[in-house]
Amino acid sequence: MRDQTIESNRGVVWVLVALLVGVATSGAIAQPESWAWVSCASPAFSISAPAGWTVQPVSERGAKLVGPAGALVVEVVAWDALRPPASAAEAVREHEGLLVRAMDYSRRSEEPVQTVDGDDAVIVTGLARANGIAQASVFCAYGNEGKHWVVGAFCAEEMLAGLRAELFDVMMRSFRPGVTELVAPPVEPPVVEPPVVPPVEPPVTPVVDPGPMEPVPGEVATGVPPADDRPPGELTVTGHTEPLLPTTEPGEATWGQVRDETGFAVSLPGDWRMSVEEGRIVAAWEHDAEAPRLVVWWPLAGAAEASAEEVSRLLALVPQTGGELTGLVRTVGENGAAAWRGWTASGMDLLASYATEDGDGLLVAAMAPAETMAEHLPELSRIAASMQPGQWRVGAEEGVDFLGDNGLVKWRAPQGWQSRGGARSENDRVSIEIEAMLAGSGRMRLAWRQPIRPAFRNLTALLASLGWREGETYADNNSATGMMVYRRRDPRGMVEDYLLGQHPQALTDLSVRPFDAEAGIAGLLAGDDASGQAIVVHGDSRDGERERLYLVATARAEPPLLSTCWEAAELRVDAPAGSLAEGIEALRALVASAAPAEGAPATITAALNDMIGRAERALRAIPDELTERPAATETVSVLEQQAGEGGREWKIPAGALGAWE
Repeated sequence: MRDQTIESNRGVVWVLVALLVGVATSGAIAQPESWAWVSCASPAFSISAPAGWTVQPVSERGAKLVGPAGALVVEVVAWDALRPPASAAEAVREHEGLLVRAMDYSRRSEEPVQTVDGDDAVIVTGLARANGIAQASVFCAYGNEGKHWVVGAFCAEEMLAGLRAELFDVMMRSFRPGVTELVAPPVEPPVVEPPVVPPVEPPVTPVVDPGPMEPVPGEVATGVPPADDRPPGELTVTGHTEPLLPTTEPGEATWGQVRDETGFAVSLPGDWRMSVEEGRIVAAWEHDAEAPRLVVWWPLAGAAEASAEEVSRLLALVPQTGGELTGLVRTVGENGAAAWRGWTASGMDLLASYATEDGDGLLVAAMAPAETMAEHLPELSRIAASMQPGQWRVGAEEGVDFLGDNGLVKWRAPQGWQSRGGARSENDRVSIEIEAMLAGSGRMRLAWRQPIRPAFRNLTALLASLGWREGETYADNNSATGMMVYRRRDPRGMVEDYLLGQHPQALTDLSVRPFDAEAGIAGLLAGDDASGQAIVVHGDSRDGERERLYLVATARAEPPLLSTCWEAAELRVDAPAGSLAEGIEALRALVASAAPAEGAPATITAALNDMIGRAERALRAIPDELTERPAATETVSVLEQQAGEGGREWKIPAGALGAWE
């Protein structure tokens, strides 16, 4: 599973969601002796921070504020407001919407505050659990000139109160979005209590408890912060963005062999990563996004001869080339191996080799900025020549039966897919929530939520007059988690305003194509005023063009929530462009295989059978044009081929790596 980012038809919301493991958990953070104003140019902001802290921008989407020796990281994130005008309250709603989707998150407190400039902001604390780790969450949200901002961090629960008093609250109230001038606003001097010497023997160094502290711009530090020789903390990514790794000193990285789940192995420096993308194996340098360099191996079945036209066509299919090549010429090295040289539409120098043998082929390409290609060519060649093929298994296993959470429903995932979820019964209300993921070159995702739980509390005029806002949690005596306050949407509004924002993979340059309302899709819910619709969303992502089909229904909730609440349900397919029909086929197979588990109570069994039947009827309502599969391409990746029960051994064609030795 590769989760990415939250998304919207109004722009990408970048939210850095990382739990700090072993960073703010092993000891107290030293009380800062002085504060200073620091700033970032893109995105533009200023903030007051203790002496010794640094600002490290992150590709125009935010920045990280790093304490001395990397002991603590505070993240700053900016994104265009999904539904302008921007406000602190809306920023909270959008950010928490992602937190809830990305992990087990619950809010603890919400505190409206004002910044030093008198602007409205909201400080929110919560508890986040992911990968078996529980951490306290604290962030402050702001709205400024069409943008939403979040300044936040994670820490151990027992340290949150102290860190807020000593650090977080001061930083968050000083935040100035859109401002880079380091001019300090007037502040009150800090209140410092007299030192207290604990009555123990032998005497220990007095501990100063200064209480809440405001930033003191311009004050000169009277000492040097104590050295912190702890190693930088490891960041575990639980959300949908790239990790913010601790800063490392320049120098030669340690090399090691990296083996992918497909069986292939390559040698990489420590700051490189390998993944499988659209049937290609990609190794990329992750240290600096502004100076990318990468190596691509594409094992091919039914490969054609190495003509200039075929090499150019294949290389143009590699997303990192930008879909266009210029100046592609063939050269022959001293060892007789052929290589191809050219430039990509994305502005990188490209060097490639391509060899075929007995219907199998290997295309290898290395790319780097033109001005640094000569400098990095030895490293790229070493990486490219290190390829070691092996056995891989694709779809070799029969379908696997999954017994869902709570042991109420079972289903069978398509071959090669992973799946999770199940059914639950809460106060006689049964719901299904199942996800299935296909890793590797196909990279698809299915979802079945019928209905989405808990139900939504409609934001009525009365609730609005009492100060309730969309996105807040409404206490429900019949639910352990409460309901989200949200005005009822029609199916398209539900997709654009809510479901797109929940999906873990971001799409940009969106196009939304709704089909006619369909009673079969409305039947996902039992409400007497249900409406349902098929909606296709197309857009770009980090993995290339994507297509997404939503079958969405909304309706008044069933009794006893009928008068005040409403429900929604979704069946969803997310697939690479051109593969939507294949994903629909997989979703139909998953739903058709679902059944109540043996031993489930009779009332739950009856409810599940009814819901499964409704889902099957909704799938039959998909427009025929969406289920027509395109003809197979002439050249396909080896990794997309079926393998026998014992896997398949692929051998590198002779001379395929000759240009890199």
